[in-house]
Amino acid sequence: MERDELLFQLGYSARLERMTSTLLGRIDRGTSFAQLFLGASIFANGPNWLQYVIATLLCAITVFVIVYQPAVKQMLAAAQRDAYDCLLVKARDLPDAEISEQLVAIQKQDSAVLGALCNPAHLGECIRLDREPNVTLDRHERLVAWLAGDLPRLPNA
Repeated sequence: MERDELLFQLGYSARLERMTSTLLGRIDRGTSFAQLFLGASIFANGPNWLQYVIATLLCAITVFVIVYQPAVKQMLAAAQRDAYDCLLVKARDLPDAEISEQLVAIQKQDSAVLGALCNPAHLGECIRLDREPNVTLDRHERLVAWLAGDLPRLPNA
């Protein structure tokens, strides 16, 4: 692989992990807020059907948090992002073979990422490296990228 492609792949992977970490952190905080809010709402005076709906939502959110564990996955993605960022800083002084070797080693620990983040991360790296982007974002990808804190915008758009 050429050096330019190695640096693109490194930056893309770091950006993807950063976006994943941010998105999962926001999901974790949102579900925690919802659990606290709905838990407190159960004690409010209201019709029984409303309390059943609130209790059902609370249970569903709790099951989601226990099964999916967004806080744990957010910390793992943040650790991966740090590993990529460290290699990105050192890449200037390393030969291509060393970059490739370390990149492969780091990629073995990559997070499971949401597919809707792949094109925004690719577009963001194209913009960062002043390359002509070869992807376009649909509405769903734009929304997820915005929630992940990195909606890339072309300079002349």
